[in-house]
Amino acid sequence: MKLIYLTLLLTSAITAGEPVLTAKVDRNRANIGDLIMYSVDLHFEEGWSFDLLSLDKKLGEATVHQSKWSKPERVQGTGLQKITMTSVLSWYKLGSYTIPAFEIKGSNSDGANLTLETRAIDIEITSILEEGDMALSDSKPQITMDEFPLLAVTLGALLVVSLLIFFFWKRIKSGDILEIQEVPQLPPLDEVNIRLKDLVSSSILKEGEYKKFYVEISHIIRHFYGRIFSIPGDEMTSYELEVYFSDETLPGEFHEKNSDFSSLCDRVKFAKYEPREAENNEVVNLAYRLIHILKPRCIVEDSDAETR
Repeated sequence: MKLIYLTLLLTSAITAGEPVLTAKVDRNRANIGDLIMYSVDLHFEEGWSFDLLSLDKKLGEATVHQSKWSKPERVQGTGLQKITMTSVLSWYKLGSYTIPAFEIKGSNSDGANLTLETRAIDIEITSILEEGDMALSDSKPQITMDEFPLLAVTLGALLVVSLLIFFFWKRIKSGDILEIQEVPQLPPLDEVNIRLKDLVSSSILKEGEYKKFYVEISHIIRHFYGRIFSIPGDEMTSYELEVYFSDETLPGEFHEKNSDFSSLCDRVKFAKYEPREAENNEVVNLAYRLIHILKPRCIVEDSDAETR
């Protein structure tokens, strides 16, 4: 009955010409540190404008890893438009929490003002150990040196060192030890194109391992960022990368494409989202586009390396 009532309410409101704001989570019960997908959908007719604010880094006791609005898209067969705020949250303390009502203010071409508000959503955060599971065992006391004869340990260590010295002396004398030359690292542009080509030609997507594919393509591009900008790109979050890039002199297209690429990868990696075939093609195209945009910077980096 709740579902029928909600459907009737949504249909009634849209028929009346007023926008409708709804919120949902992918689950109401999770373990500590689990990522929870929080979505806010806004349906509206043309002629409305809204103040779209994303979530801050903290939402009460919750950590907000990502919060971003999508681009408007038409809902087929309804004449309506829809935009969605997708946020990824997690809690690091046990207990019951409430995601507060989310509020949006809007106005239409007739000058009418409207304040929309979602319902609050309850979240239960539980321990990873379920009832009946065995708790972690107490740590055992460390073994002290008093338990070993000191003389025996000293003689044993001296014997091992002597044998190692004798072994290496024989190898050096016979000329068996050769100088090991370090294999030069591929230029960033060559490395990223080779790795991306190998991934795309693999059978990962055909085998339905979407998350593995998106984790790998995200890692390839982040590693590429790390080499180009001399940052720990593999270890930075999408938000941290966007903050870093905002201080860099980069084309506007780069910020847009990087945001779309990170958002799509994070949805699959963290929110258990199963992408469509079109989105698989899109994420590959975005990766190649990001590489192309940064190609001039790669050439500059290679020239500097040759000068040094």
